[in-house]
Amino acid sequence: MLTNPEKPDNGNYQTANAFETIREILYELKCLQQNLQLETWMPASYPELICKTIDRLEKLRENLIQHIFQPGETGLVFTASKVYLTELGYAMKAHGSFNNGNAPVSKILAGLGKMGNVDLGNTSRTFQQILARKTGYTKYLDSLRLSLHERIDDFY
Repeated sequence: MLTNPEKPDNGNYQTANAFETIREILYELKCLQQNLQLETWMPASYPELICKTIDRLEKLRENLIQHIFQPGETGLVFTASKVYLTELGYAMKAHGSFNNGNAPVSKILAGLGKMGNVDLGNTSRTFQQILARKTGYTKYLDSLRLSLHERIDDFY
């Protein structure tokens, strides 16, 4: 989804462009297939057209794979459990860490997901799972706190 049509997000624009090109290639292949089914003989240009179309599709596939699966601008990939990032986002919302406490949790979680190059999925359901924990609600935050204290203790 483009947020501003006058100045599109380059990644979203490229992805949308790629999918439009895929749609065009699929249309070309369907037309060629339909013509082949109707004809009892194959025109000499069809094999070349099919090969060119397949090459275009392969190049586009490679570009999409590089664009979609390559880490974003930060180069970071969140490798811990996704539930931990959700826990962190809800903690930041509760603390009022963004926009003087006025940022919706959905935007905070979307930003954290984008920064960590992960899809957090249904964060409301994940938060329900956090609430259902029996050993404490803030498992990740507690482990972060302990890790930071250990790091600080290493300096003294």
